[in-house]
Amino acid sequence: MADGSLSAREVAATISEYERTETRNESTYWLWFELLWREYFHWYALKHGADLFRRDGVQRKRRPVTFYGHRFKAWCEGNTQYPVVNAAMNQLRETGYMSNRGRQLVASCFVNELELDWRYGAAWFEEQLIDYDVASNYGNWQYLAGVGADPRGLRRFNLEKQAQQYDPAGAFVNRWRGHAEQPVGLHTVDAADWPVS
Repeated sequence: MADGSLSAREVAATISEYERTETRNESTYWLWFELLWREYFHWYALKHGADLFRRDGVQRKRRPVTFYGHRFKAWCEGNTQYPVVNAAMNQLRETGYMSNRGRQLVASCFVNELELDWRYGAAWFEEQLIDYDVASNYGNWQYLAGVGADPRGLRRFNLEKQAQQYDPAGAFVNRWRGHAEQPVGLHTVDAADWPVS
């Protein structure tokens, strides 16, 4: 779908056929749901144009954002204090892929825990994802940053709870080496600008 060789209509028809001949279940529901979100974000991008890339999003909602180079680097390298985020980022770097749940968790961490400007995360995804799609990427990042399509505002995931719910045995975190040996903390200097070890 990302490169245009498969259409949303073909996917929808395949899902419908599968539900008719095999089974309708939670998995087919979520395929439909995500397909609709993708379609929505394409229309959303068409309507909002350049606002898709603005810091304050389509809502023109100001968010206190900044750029901490060490936090951004730690996030990109899977070297934060959040194992599930590290695992997902390691998977992304090594494969060019990340699940939808992983994308939501790492974006939530980026915006909320690391307090970084969502546009840097969106740009990193643009560079890394093999299934990159402009409208879905920027639409989802705005959604999670609270400046986009969601009327409820900022989305914040409890990373520990999510890891327990979706990776209770730690298989994903272990597979993708989510436990950083020396995770980078949020602060690298103290109030007097002395390095924090």
